[in-house]
This record gives sequence, C-alpha cells and structure tokens, in this order.
Amino acid sequence: MFKLKILVIAGPTAAGKSPVALEVGVRFRAEIVSADSMQVYRYMDIGTAKPSADERCRVPHHLIDILDPDEIYSAGLFCTHARAVIGAIEERGNRAVVVGGTGLYIRALISGLIGPGPVNSAVRTRLQEEAARSGSTRLYQRLEQMDPMTARQVHPRDIFRIVRALAFYEETGIPVSVARTRHGFRECAYDVLTIGLTRNREELYRRIENRVDQMMTLGWKEEVERLLDMGYDGGLRALQSLGYRRLVECLGGRYEIAEAVALTKRDTRRFAKRQMTWFRSSPPDLWARYPEDSALIFTTIEKFWDN
Repeated sequence: MFKLKILVIAGPTAAGKSPVALEVGVRFRAEIVSADSMQVYRYMDIGTAKPSADERCRVPHHLIDILDPDEIYSAGLFCTHARAVIGAIEERGNRAVVVGGTGLYIRALISGLIGPGPVNSAVRTRLQEEAARSGSTRLYQRLEQMDPMTARQVHPRDIFRIVRALAFYEETGIPVSVARTRHGFRECAYDVLTIGLTRNREELYRRIENRVDQMMTLGWKEEVERLLDMGYDGGLRALQSLGYRRLVECLGGRYEIAEAVALTKRDTRRFAKRQMTWFRSSPPDLWARYPEDSALIFTTIEKFWDN
C-alpha cells in the first residue's frame, strides 16, 4: 500500500530545528507543519519562539495561531489537524515537513494513539478537586508509585497530565506506560524520515540561556502582561507552560524579574533533558548537528524524497 512520504525534524528546544526546516522548505518546495503544543496559541509569540512574519512568508507554516489561550489542545486534535493539513499539502504538489519538540504529538501522528480507556468523569473530577485543594505534589508522588516511567516524562506541576495518567490507571488498572508498550505505536500512517537535531549538553544549555535572554529583550514579560490585561487567567494551562508560569508569578509579586528569568532558564534546561530522553526512547533515522552536518542532512533528505 502506498504511503505518503513526510519528513520529521525533531529535537530539544534550542537545537536549531527552525532554521533547518526553513532551508528544507526553500530547497525542496516544502511546507512546515508545526508539532509544537504551545505555538498553536494566539498572542503567545515571544515565549513560544514562533517563526517571524518574514519566515512564514518565505515558507508556508501550519498549525500556528489556531487557538486562543483559554482553549485546550491535545495529541488527538493535533493528529486530526495535521493529517488534514498534510493531505492538502500533497494535493498542492508540495512536500510536508513536520517540525517540533512535542514528542507525543509526533509519535501520535506517525503511529496512532492509545485508546483513552473507559470514561469516568467522576474519577477525573475527584482528582482535579484534590489537586485544587492540595496542589500537584501529592498526586505526582502517587503517580511516581503507580507509574514511575510516565512520572519521569511529566512535569511535577503539570496537573492536567498527572490527573489524566492517574485517572487512566484507576479506570483501567493499567499504567499508561504499560498501555503504550502494549500498543507499540506500530500503526505507521506514513513513510517517514526523521532527522533528530542534537547538541552536546554544555552547548545546548548555553543556547537555551541565550534564547531566554533574547526573549526577555524582545519583550516576553510585556507579552505576558498583555495576556493578563486581555483577561486571560494566569492559571490557564497555556499560561502555566514553560516560562510563562514564572513570569505570571513574577507579575503576581512572587519573584523579582531576575529570579523569574533564572528559574525559566533552569526549567528549560530540565525540559530539554526530558525531551532528549523521549527522543532517545524512539531514535530518529539520523542524529545530526546544524549547520555542522548540513551536507549530510540535506543529502539524506534528497535521497529519501527522490526514491
């Protein structure tokens, strides 16, 4: 059975995915499908490192600025949207490049999703109420006991994913990590070449710190102020995401700006480490550095699309 060819460019934050994708778009008449769980939100531009207007003019980008910050997005919705976009790109005679660091979105697009299990809203409601009363720490500790593998992939403050994993366990008696292993993610919908971008740890951490500094110079704090002034609650899932949460807390008086920036850098380093763990669990076809390995990257892509 014929499978549509797509290119995936993945890797941790600040590894250089965007410039590679732009060059691919220009060289191979390709369009970019963002696999970033935060770039879907309008008004959140600086902190999500969205491509500039000029970059979007040079190469078409999709699944950016499609939701307001108070809307919820998921891997399932991403799959639905991305598959429709990829089909439209193919109909135009162009090629699709899926680019991002949200590993679950990429895996789900390529290999399908685990079924959600029985739906018991009472379980979810009880867990959400417990989180509201006591915070995420106890629930996260419970997740570490029930499903340590999933706990390692979830931030201790990510109440949404903690509740979802605990609810799955309570409703099915099976840890999410076990369900994923059984599923195997073998339902490959496309013929895929995955390029994983990497850096040594010291260089990646330096790039992360420089990026955070640049974002602050560009007005990240002011961006968060505008979102709050627009009426968006600082407790929204989108505004509790990487970096935004620290700035919301800073504006609420919990931190001085220097401390908020330092914590954002630390959080981002930890996030990048978790991303690398995720991508190493299902290695790409090629690990590479950009621009050092440019020749190898583009030769590999050209062979893939020409065969």
